[in-house]
Amino acid sequence: MKIPKFRTTRARLTLLAVGVLAIAALLADAGLYSVAVISNASASDAALKRQADLISSGLRLTGQGATYLGGDLPIQADDGLATDVAVIGDSGLITSTVGMPLRSATLEALAAPVLRTGRAIWVDIADANHIQRRVYLTLVRTVDPHVALVVERSVESQNASLGWTRLLLATLSILFVSMGGLVAYWQAGRVLRPVRDIAALAQSLSERNLHRRVDISVPEDELGELVKTFNAMLGRLEVSFETMSRFIADASHEFRGPLTQMRSEIELAKDGSSTNEELRGTLAVLEAEIGHLSDMVDKLLLMARADAGVLRPARRELDVADFIHEVAARWTAVAQRADVNLEVEAPDSGILIADATLTRRVLDNLVENAIRHSPGRGNVWLLAKHQGDSWIFEVADQGTGIPPAQRTAIFDRFGRADNARTRTGLGGTGLGLAVSLTLARVQGADLVLIEGSRRGAVFQLRFPAPPAPNGDHLAG
Repeated sequence: MKIPKFRTTRARLTLLAVGVLAIAALLADAGLYSVAVISNASASDAALKRQADLISSGLRLTGQGATYLGGDLPIQADDGLATDVAVIGDSGLITSTVGMPLRSATLEALAAPVLRTGRAIWVDIADANHIQRRVYLTLVRTVDPHVALVVERSVESQNASLGWTRLLLATLSILFVSMGGLVAYWQAGRVLRPVRDIAALAQSLSERNLHRRVDISVPEDELGELVKTFNAMLGRLEVSFETMSRFIADASHEFRGPLTQMRSEIELAKDGSSTNEELRGTLAVLEAEIGHLSDMVDKLLLMARADAGVLRPARRELDVADFIHEVAARWTAVAQRADVNLEVEAPDSGILIADATLTRRVLDNLVENAIRHSPGRGNVWLLAKHQGDSWIFEVADQGTGIPPAQRTAIFDRFGRADNARTRTGLGGTGLGLAVSLTLARVQGADLVLIEGSRRGAVFQLRFPAPPAPNGDHLAG
């Protein structure tokens, strides 16, 4: 059975959390245990040293041995634990508490370096019964001759206490890690629930229900950002599919008109009653419609290449004045036939880095549009101006303009402001402005409709300032 990916992720997150908690618990246990060991050892050593100092202050040598304040050596330290005490001289063991577990030879061997150097030492040793003992040896200078004092005790009780400490720490750590693992498992499921919902929604999506969204309550964190991003992506897909569907419908409508016209002309020519003059008229109509269809196909292919990212601009230096006059020269005759005056305003000099073919195509579309929608004896202006480091090309006409309600749609493919700017004998596919915007953006420029002082429509092709050179390349 295949485990869903989100469940595998939940298990991995839980195992990761358990691993982290286990390492943290292990480090904490090691730290606490070390503190307990050091604390117990320090307390025990301090008690032994105090016992040795106390005995040293009251120790007296007699002919029968040594006494503590005239009595027996004490067998209990100030912490209440039993100790064993011995006094060692140069000649050997002088006296010791009853039941001293260490042999005389062992005591004498341990005391030898103390008697020789006068420095106190600590020793860990096992007695005859293999019981671990802690031994403190110091030189008693208050008696003459000097003797070594041995104070020792068993550390079995301390080891037993540390054993219980280890067991307690291990038990608490296991409970801590187990509870942490359960919390991590629950929290991972809670965190991954939106991911599961997103996956379920993505699996059920089709082009018919792109209006659906992930509607769950999530915190304002990375997960919330994921949900917002996914919903925004669905919104973009919905708009893209709607645009594509509308584009297909518009394209079908645009192609249907010329094809219907061509079919009608062919049907009339087939009946055999047409004169040569009428046949030539039919061929002229067919030629015009074929040209119209070819123009639409060329523009659609051009936009398809731009959409696919394979349309690469070939940028080079353009003399702005020469370029703008060359564009105007191609449209002068067309403007004269349409009884329109084409005026050019250009700077004396200036260089623009752009793709000449694509830029020319944009300006041709704008000028053709302006001539088509200008009234008889109207003016069309084609100008170029320099603003800062940017270049702006502007095309304006004296037509009826574009109503505010239709300005957002004029750059859509097959979009037209038909009730304000109708097609004339120059034709039109409804793709000119869409192609122009596409070709502008391919070059990093932009095409906008602005509110101009002149009556009619004013379009601006804006080339941004070129990027500043990298300072690293200027060094040296």
